[in-house]
Amino acid sequence: MDTTLQHNEPVKAKRKKKPLYGNAPWYFGFGLLIILAGFYNSFLLKFGATDNKHQFHGLAALLWMLMLIVQPILTTKTKLKWHRILGKVSFVLVPFVVLSVCMMEQTMIASKASYPPNSVYQLSFVDAFSVIQFLYFYVMAIVTRRKIQEHARYMAATAFIFIIPGLGRLLFLIPVINTFNITLNVSYALVELVLLVLIWDDHRSGKIRKPYVIALALFAIQHVLLNFIVGFAPWERLMDHYAAISIFH
Repeated sequence: MDTTLQHNEPVKAKRKKKPLYGNAPWYFGFGLLIILAGFYNSFLLKFGATDNKHQFHGLAALLWMLMLIVQPILTTKTKLKWHRILGKVSFVLVPFVVLSVCMMEQTMIASKASYPPNSVYQLSFVDAFSVIQFLYFYVMAIVTRRKIQEHARYMAATAFIFIIPGLGRLLFLIPVINTFNITLNVSYALVELVLLVLIWDDHRSGKIRKPYVIALALFAIQHVLLNFIVGFAPWERLMDHYAAISIFH
């Protein structure tokens, strides 16, 4: 029996298709650990003594990060029905998150005496910009829900909005990073670096996709502007008026 043809015939190995972002739960879990570690002393240790607004905001952020962890697990395990159900739950969770940020922003400005000078105006700008970013990423994730590659990336981009505050608090543990402004700038620089790595990874995989490029641009714009907002009188007056409105008091 002639076996030449058998030996020369190419054998195509069956490769199991890797799930999109199969390691995403670990990455989001790591992001959640950064948040929890950053707020451990100032919030978690004093949780029982904190007011309802802080607890409301903390719960909203925690639920969002947990949703980001669970959703890719459901996708990987092909539990698409539950993935869609949890996606619908986000229609309620998103207003919950936005409302909690607005409450905290007003509370922070009203108690500016307990913060470093002018920092509340800088933080209120970050909060306002972040809410707009968050809503944009979320709306785009819904719009592109049938384009899984873009949908997953827009949802992933929302995580950075929650990670930055926790990361900034952790950076205070590094002796040379010893001022509020430095921690804020380094936090944004690290997020921008991670987004650059993600864009490079997309390029290496064959195609750069829009979500991370847009996210990088938005975080970079926010990063630049937050350094110019301090001392900008119209913004400070606007925030003082906002703090005086009895919406969440």
